[in-house]
Amino acid sequence: MTPSINFSTPESVAAVAAALAEQNQKESVAAAESTVTQTAVAEPETKGIQPPNMNGEFQSPADGAIWMAVAHEKRQTPLSGKAAFLPNWQDTASVDPAQIHAWAAEYPGCNFGSIADNGLIFETDSPEVRKRFNEQFSSTLTIQSSESKGHRYYLPSDDAEHIAQNATTHGDFSLRKHNAYCVSPGSVHPTTGKQYRVAINAPMVVPTAEEIAFWKSERVEKKNAATVTVDQPIPEGQRNLTITSILGKARQTTSANYDVLIALARQHNERCSPPLSDSELQTIAHSIVGYAVKETGGLVFGDTSAQVAATPVDWRSQFRTVGELEKGNVRMIVSGFLPEGTTFIGGLPGEGKTLFALSLAKALTTMDPFLGKFFVEEQIPVIYLIPESSSRAFRARCETFRIPNDEKLFLCRTVSEGATLPLDDASLFAAVRELKPVVILDTFIRFNEADDENDAAQNKKIVNDIIHLRQAGAVAVIGLHHAKKTLRDKGMSLEAVLRGTGDIAASADAVYGLLRDHLLYNNGAGPNEIEVSCVKPRDFEPPAPFRIAASRRPGKKDGVVLGGTESVIDRYHDFIVVNGNTSEQAAADKLSQLVESDPNMSLLELEKATGMTSWNIRQALKNQGWNKPRGGRGGGTWSKPAAPPFAPKTEAPTGDMISDATDKTTERRPRKLKKVVLDTPEQQSGTTAVH
Repeated sequence: MTPSINFSTPESVAAVAAALAEQNQKESVAAAESTVTQTAVAEPETKGIQPPNMNGEFQSPADGAIWMAVAHEKRQTPLSGKAAFLPNWQDTASVDPAQIHAWAAEYPGCNFGSIADNGLIFETDSPEVRKRFNEQFSSTLTIQSSESKGHRYYLPSDDAEHIAQNATTHGDFSLRKHNAYCVSPGSVHPTTGKQYRVAINAPMVVPTAEEIAFWKSERVEKKNAATVTVDQPIPEGQRNLTITSILGKARQTTSANYDVLIALARQHNERCSPPLSDSELQTIAHSIVGYAVKETGGLVFGDTSAQVAATPVDWRSQFRTVGELEKGNVRMIVSGFLPEGTTFIGGLPGEGKTLFALSLAKALTTMDPFLGKFFVEEQIPVIYLIPESSSRAFRARCETFRIPNDEKLFLCRTVSEGATLPLDDASLFAAVRELKPVVILDTFIRFNEADDENDAAQNKKIVNDIIHLRQAGAVAVIGLHHAKKTLRDKGMSLEAVLRGTGDIAASADAVYGLLRDHLLYNNGAGPNEIEVSCVKPRDFEPPAPFRIAASRRPGKKDGVVLGGTESVIDRYHDFIVVNGNTSEQAAADKLSQLVESDPNMSLLELEKATGMTSWNIRQALKNQGWNKPRGGRGGGTWSKPAAPPFAPKTEAPTGDMISDATDKTTERRPRKLKKVVLDTPEQQSGTTAVH
């Protein structure tokens, strides 16, 4: 672990730590411990002030702040994220709508905080608070920041005391009084991008005796973050406070800029159990860097615009002219298939995504052609993260594919090695910087911290995490992702191949879809063949859709056709590329069996039995010699006319017939021989395998 920064004298460190601890207590966002429905009640006269909509939201942070100021007499102060930045904000906070509008115009995009000087604010960060209380909290004005998190506003009570979050038994709630504040409704959460909304629109009430007794029972002696040494782990409940204190001391003693602060935060985040997300660390660093530093070393909430103007910014280094951009075509790691950057492979559960990724890993680490047809340009290490598989199971798969047992070429992490490794983990970044590998995420969803994979704002973090891995040195990041259930019915498309928000697909340089031929597979009774299709190629020519086989019919032995299937991967240690004729013949054979057993079957019944469309069913049966009058059951039966007993044989043509418009005669064009690509060892040795 990197040594921490040495901060001046112990007295100054303790003083700043205490000041930051108190400030951090004021900055915590509050939350309601359960989702509640909005309750409609009569509000005070607001004289045209914009009320919350039916979802408890406002058109802007200023609208929410003005509603709190006028309807509930809560003084407001502008915030940067969650941090107050005006000098003496406790004294300058106002209920004047004109002043709130002026702040909104002066600081575009700012949030607002409601001051708790004429009442109490009870904030909760966990649903466990309600469980411990074991009763119903009062129905009072409640603002929700996210699911099971929010803050309740109460009228003053002399029996209730201010309780900091780090002075509670479990560190999951606080009770705000005096000049503490909470983020106002209408403001936007800096991490989730969602509004703080009005969950219970009701008048404030005095807390009950039971609520006050509960708060007091959970109060303990205040924990001082400065007492946590650099060698001690930082437990949950003290993480934000401790990291904030450390960054504040660095800012005080060294005037550290944002880059230094975020690096320091990430260093000490290794001690947190569990670690904070990188977005939370960025929020803390941005908050601390906005504080001006007095000559005495004390932090003040100064005019941030003056500070920015006084600090030269090297903005030119962040941009490029056309001539400064890199030359050349898109770098292809696997020729004709895999570009550098971000690639997603989507498919339905259990249909070969992991095996396909291992085949790709084998090609990258051994330089064997991928699937025997795509050449690998250079040998590249692979880091394979698979938190859904045990160590033994994954080892067996790796050995089947003959993945190299070489720490310089292939490293992996399974569930047996511990919890899912966050993509912003320091050890992962160190490995990426040294190896410059391809990183495979199996599956992508296990590394996503979002509560809703369809929410673009919540999924922004994992997209940024992948970008950071690329910047750290990853040649490519490959995510295996689940497809939508409609993939089999609607076929291959970018929309169907990847589940969740479209921002995931938008971030990709390539997207491939995998789809098993379920008719041929027949619930395991037939060969396992998988269609591979590129549904998004960015700036490269994609391969035409092709088919690979994981198992096949065993063929003949001593002239006898063998039943069942055999594993292609066990035999050749990889997939083989096949054509689609096997699938078409299997579908036709199944249809013939169905109509032979029941010639009265309707098209609808055949559709349900095979999953094929009525048009494809008619064409397949027609090619087999079957026909039926239209009209379904009762309108005729399927029949196959018998061939004439002495039907003359026609010679197979040796070429294509071409009509000559001038003399009405025909001549034959010689047939061009197609180049045959040998896919399997049997074909290469002269023996064609039966698929």
